Amino acid sequence: MKVEWTYIFLVCIATYMCFTMPAELNPIYFIFLLVGLIITYAVFAIPTVEMTVGSPQNFLVQMGLGNLILGLPALKGIPPTIPLSPASIFIAISAEEVYRVGSALWLYGTLQSAPFAAVMSAIVFGAMHMYWDPAGWIYAIIGGFALSFLLFTFGSETACIGTHLLVDLLMFRYIPIWLFLIISLGMVMVYFVKKPTIGWEET
Repeated sequence: MKVEWTYIFLVCIATYMCFTMPAELNPIYFIFLLVGLIITYAVFAIPTVEMTVGSPQNFLVQMGLGNLILGLPALKGIPPTIPLSPASIFIAISAEEVYRVGSALWLYGTLQSAPFAAVMSAIVFGAMHMYWDPAGWIYAIIGGFALSFLLFTFGSETACIGTHLLVDLLMFRYIPIWLFLIISLGMVMVYFVKKPTIGWEET
């Protein structure tokens, strides 16, 4: 089982920002991050875990597909949202992804079942969103499952953070839908230029 250096680097940055930036986020994100860090630490206790550089084409295709899947609801219109800075969005999505990805990695590493790990990590993702968006828990579970499925298919933990960040920047109106679609489709087109390695253990 492989974990990307870039993912760990982004987690370290998010952790530093979480404890040094002014308190703009709900304290629940500190709990998500802390629990996620503990689970991630437990992942590295699994003997088969190793660090890897990661595949650029796998990262791009995984992120592009994730963007298109999670960004579909935006085609119907983006509802009003509370103002939140991009830095706070990065911390919040990193906390959620560390918790979800950590759960997926630990479950897979201990039980060797990708489908079970994907389903359970999706439930974890949905449970996190129940705190601030009870009505959207089904969408959160579906989105969490999609992210975990793509993770086990293409093997990029970094792309999970990238997808979540770009989708939230869209939802918070920092980027327009047309630019989001161009970026996402461009990433997916990499598949036809240089096909990524399919199968998480092979990446």
